[in-house]
Amino acid sequence: MVITMGTFSYTQDGRTIVGTKWMAWGTFSSDSETTGELYTGLELVENLQLTVKDSSVAANAPTYNETLPTVDPITIICDAGEDGCWIAIGRM
Repeated sequence: MVITMGTFSYTQDGRTIVGTKWMAWGTFSSDSETTGELYTGLELVENLQLTVKDSSVAANAPTYNETLPTVDPITIICDAGEDGCWIAIGRM
């Protein structure tokens, strides 16, 4: 499933149980945007990891503008044109 908001889009590619927590994952693409909102599908996000997926070294690491634990949506901050992967761990 691909969700597009302006020129920021993301996918939610999977979700599974890990121990007593849920883990969800997918990709994001910022095109010409430097911020976007990510919906993980989790009731409470306790950990979020963002990784750049590119053919060269990223100028800045992507980050999020939230205090964890938090609820959806999560504001992602990244360089314009940056693509990457995300993994969220929390509760359903």
